[in-house]
Amino acid sequence: MTTVGEVLRDPHLAGLVTRLAPGGEVSGVPVTGVSIAEDVTGIAGAGAGTVVILTARASADLTGYRLDVALRVAAEHAVAAVVLLTAEPPVIEPSASAIAVSGPVVVLHADARTSPAELVVAVDRRLTTGAAAALERAHHGLTRLCGLLAEGASLDDLLAAAGTIAGPVAYRPPGPGELTAPVLVDGREEGALSAARTGDRADDMAQELVLALCAAAVGEVVRRTRRAEEAPEQRRAELLTELLSAERAGAERLLDRARALGIDIDGWYTALLLDTGDPGADDLRESARFDRATEVRRVALEVARDAGGVWQRARSGAAQLFVRIDPTDPGLGAVPAVTAVAREIVAGAADLGIPARAGVGSAHPGPEGMRRSVAEARGALAAREDPVVAFDSLGTNRFLAEWSASASGRDISRTLLAPLDRLDPERCATAVRTLAAYLDHHGSLLHAAEALHLHRNSLSYRIQRILAMLDVDLDDPDQWMMLQLACRIRLLQEGRTRS
Repeated sequence: MTTVGEVLRDPHLAGLVTRLAPGGEVSGVPVTGVSIAEDVTGIAGAGAGTVVILTARASADLTGYRLDVALRVAAEHAVAAVVLLTAEPPVIEPSASAIAVSGPVVVLHADARTSPAELVVAVDRRLTTGAAAALERAHHGLTRLCGLLAEGASLDDLLAAAGTIAGPVAYRPPGPGELTAPVLVDGREEGALSAARTGDRADDMAQELVLALCAAAVGEVVRRTRRAEEAPEQRRAELLTELLSAERAGAERLLDRARALGIDIDGWYTALLLDTGDPGADDLRESARFDRATEVRRVALEVARDAGGVWQRARSGAAQLFVRIDPTDPGLGAVPAVTAVAREIVAGAADLGIPARAGVGSAHPGPEGMRRSVAEARGALAAREDPVVAFDSLGTNRFLAEWSASASGRDISRTLLAPLDRLDPERCATAVRTLAAYLDHHGSLLHAAEALHLHRNSLSYRIQRILAMLDVDLDDPDQWMMLQLACRIRLLQEGRTRS
């Protein structure tokens, strides 16, 4: 059964007729026919469920108590709705409104210049075509929504347009029995559109289609809005990434650009380096790895912004970098605050099924301070396998962590231990641990053997073979020290450093 509400949502009537009174659930009044009336007598002659369209002349006469009389007659004969054709929407007095509610009779308005015949044809078409009309409304909705989207319409404009076609549409979770469609932004569900059912199967199908089209349009508007908001932040991220990797001489030209983009380049920087290098991620497609990185970045930025302060993101190698920027020295509280943020980010990534680790540097001023804080964060990541490691918690390993994070430290370690790297990974790791124990115990086979739980003779044999592979002279104190540092750095990077 077609209702007044469904008639009003018809694309041929949506722009012609508006409801004056009453509102709410009365729009569910059933409609069975349509007729034109020249006066109150014509209303009395209409059948139950009829939409009666009063001519402009008849409508002009229905003011004050005359409208009360007309509505009382309509209610007595179970008329569904009365359409008034006037230049301006008439004022519905409380008495007339009360009669309409008790009827119930829906009072509608159309411009006096509208042809009554046009309205009759539109209503009759809605009553007689059923599913075809529902499909046409869906097509009308698609056309209108596509046009609004192309014009760059706002979210409110889209919802209003959908409401004229499918009834009131809300951007919220659905209520019991309501129609709903998910709003997807870059493939991720971020809400839903909801609308009430009409009770008519064809109309509900058309509404579902319009709702789905509107949800897709809303998702696109949200995506566009977000991209526009993220554009300045993306430019800052790219500039900071470039600044970190630039040679110091070339970095000077980037500083003015950084200031122009609103980066407090002379502030104090505390780096948070996030590593999502899950070995299992190597099997993922490039698009899947990108999606994972995007999800983690979204979580990290939400956590950082909720924590307060000014944050900026960038990249440092394969890791994601988030930097808190303070205008003045933040003191000793900076590292604990950023470490707390790091723990929440790692937990948020875990909730997404993405393993992550974070290293936190100390607070340092200016561009060089940013480089230093990032190097410390990287050293903290290399120092221990804990989910979150702050550089200032490394104790005696801070020097090794910082040096291992530098290019010179990595080069020295790699060069000195290169012969051992030709062994298989397990034998190489054993050789490094053995050599480190020997060097740490000042060449004492007895104490090194005890530390490694080996027989002294076995250790002696191993050391002879290892030293035969290496091009070092342990009689030279400098070479002894460099080899010892190289072993310490390697163990530090493997997360097996002794405290």
